[in-house]
Amino acid sequence: MESNRGLLLLIWFVIVLHAVLTFTVVGCTFLSLVGILQKYKLLRNIYFVFSGAVLTSQFIYGECILTVVEKRLRNLYKPGSAYHTSFLAHYFPRVPDFVYNYVGPGLLVTGLLVQIVRVVTQFRGARSGAG
Repeated sequence: MESNRGLLLLIWFVIVLHAVLTFTVVGCTFLSLVGILQKYKLLRNIYFVFSGAVLTSQFIYGECILTVVEKRLRNLYKPGSAYHTSFLAHYFPRVPDFVYNYVGPGLLVTGLLVQIVRVVTQFRGARSGAG
């Protein structure tokens, strides 16, 4: 009984961590697209790390590693209890699938490209102004 309680706490920890990661990436993507993210270097760097982790995980596992971990923990806690969709599709079922499959990834990649272009432009401007 006590091990089940610890496992349940671990599942909730992963869910909360996943929610924080998701809202950070989504929020920073919009901040990137409207030009606000560039003003906050720490937040921009967190965005790069989190987004890189999400994209790397997508290439390796086909979904976010935290989704994989949560599903495995759920099945350990209660066999067959893991959901069969993505994290967002499971917790936000009213959002259409095309948003998760196409709009979200497109915005993420666009937001990252915008930030990369802004960082390179800023770096080049600083280099040429220093000479």
